Parts: sequence; C-alpha cells; structure tokens
Amino acid sequence: MSSSSVIAVLGAGPGLGMSMAHRFGREGFAVALVSRSARRHPGYRAALAAEGIDARTYAADVTDPAQLAGVVERIGADLGPIDTLYFGPATPDAAPAVEFTLDLDPPEITDELRAYAPTFTPGRPLIEVVCELSHRIYTDFTYRSGSTTVSTRVSEVLAAREGVCQDFARLLIACLRANGLAASYVSGYLATDPPPGKERMVGIDATHAWAAVWTPGNRWLGVDPTNDQLVDERYITVGFGRDYADIPPLRGIIYTNSDHSEIEVGVDVTPEEGQAANA
Repeated sequence: MSSSSVIAVLGAGPGLGMSMAHRFGREGFAVALVSRSARRHPGYRAALAAEGIDARTYAADVTDPAQLAGVVERIGADLGPIDTLYFGPATPDAAPAVEFTLDLDPPEITDELRAYAPTFTPGRPLIEVVCELSHRIYTDFTYRSGSTTVSTRVSEVLAAREGVCQDFARLLIACLRANGLAASYVSGYLATDPPPGKERMVGIDATHAWAAVWTPGNRWLGVDPTNDQLVDERYITVGFGRDYADIPPLRGIIYTNSDHSEIEVGVDVTPEEGQAANA
C-alpha cells in the first residue's frame, strides 16, 4: 500500500478504533483519527508513534453530519484524498452518510458546477431547496435518449444541456455534494402504468435512476429530476451507491461469434391485483 493512501477513523476510541488505526498504519496508510474530545489525542498519537505510525488527530462531534463533512474536508486538505473511512462502534447511524458527501475521482465538482448549484440559505427547509434544484434541472435540460453514455461527465452534461435519467441524477447529486450534503445515486424501476390521475413518467420500460439526499433522522429523501418529483410508491429501488459504477444494472461479458450485437431491454412493473404499487 502506498504511503499516499489515507484512512480516516471516525469515532476513534481506545478499543476497536485504535486497533484499526494500528492495523492500517502498519500497512502504510496515513492515519487520521476523529473523535469529539481532544483530551485523549496526545495518547493516541504517542501509542501509534511507538510503532512508527505518524497519525493526525481531529476534534469533531461525530453525531453532527455538518461537522463530519467539515473534518473530512480538512483531512483531505492535510493528507490528500481519503481512501478508506472507518466508522468506530460508537459512531451514530448517520455517520456513514459522510462517505456520500465526498466528490468522485476524477472530480465532478468544478467551478461551472458550483456556479450552477443553488445557494443554501441558513434556515431554509432542505426539501424546498432540493425540489427547486430538481425543477431547475427538469426545466434547463432536455431528455434525449442515446445522447450520453455511462461514462459521460457531469461537466459535459452541463455544457450540452441534454442527457438521460442517470445524467440528471448525477448532476443533482454533484450540486448537493458541492454544498456539503450527503447524496446517493439510486437505480431501480418505475411502475409501468400510472395510478388514476397521474401522468405516465419518463424512464418506464427500462431501468431508471434518481437521487437521494440524507436528512436528519437518518432518512434518505428520494428525488427524481427527470420527472421533477419526489420519489413515491411507483419507484422500486434495486440498489444505491455513490455513483453509477457502484450499482450498474447490468455487468458482465457476452461471448459471441457475431461481428455486431445489440441489447434491447423491456420492463413491465405492475402491482399485484388488488394492491397499490409499493416501492
């Protein structure tokens, strides 16, 4: 393992957290320890230094996602991009969401992206800002099947002002992360036939992608910028991750003697008779 690899131990304590710091430090990781109180930090650093491990320590309340996002940014500035986040046993359920605040590699958060992302005014309801951002993407961009691929960058979508569901989801996610929020990429399906009184949505008959933002209470709020709406009972989640590469709906190799091949996908999603669609 190269010396540039970085592990951040969140909720570090004298037990399992320090054991992980010793283990990864011996493997060549740069170690960053994060805990609420700085009182034990000198002892932690001394114990690791005795084994030749140079560790940095940071004080942050691991029950506060905003503080965690801030300390992750400081660690990145001091040691470089974080390769591994380890959550100690005392870390709250919300802490793993910090991983979803991190930018991708190569970065998607550019100056152009920051200029497009909304400003989060203190005290303004999160759901209000997220819905406004979703509506702006829905209005500013054209859905055009085949206009992009799974490797198309957010910056390219911003320039072209067109794409498909995965592009709009990734754009919304990047805007949220640019503001320090935890956002995930979600892949799944939509109910084929809309309930009475609702319009048929874009993205049916195939896999669909949308975004989710972490909210206080350790709940993820799903939002679909392709259809400009919050996720409801018509959405069926198959998987979620930091980006498309974490949860591709199809992965594998086709062996064939053909010079050319095409894959056609058709999906019908319907509720059981007498039951409402249930995500």
